[in-house]
Amino acid sequence: MVDVIAERVGYADATYFIRMFRREHGATPAAWCAAQAPKR
Repeated sequence: MVDVIAERVGYADATYFIRMFRREHGATPAAWCAAQAPKR
């Protein structure tokens, strides 16, 4: 899933996208997404 998102926003390498995402947001895309999900 992350590889598709990375490609759609212009990154050829998903690992690099994850690294840059973590640098900008302080969390990996998966951790950020989990934190944004509504609490049950």
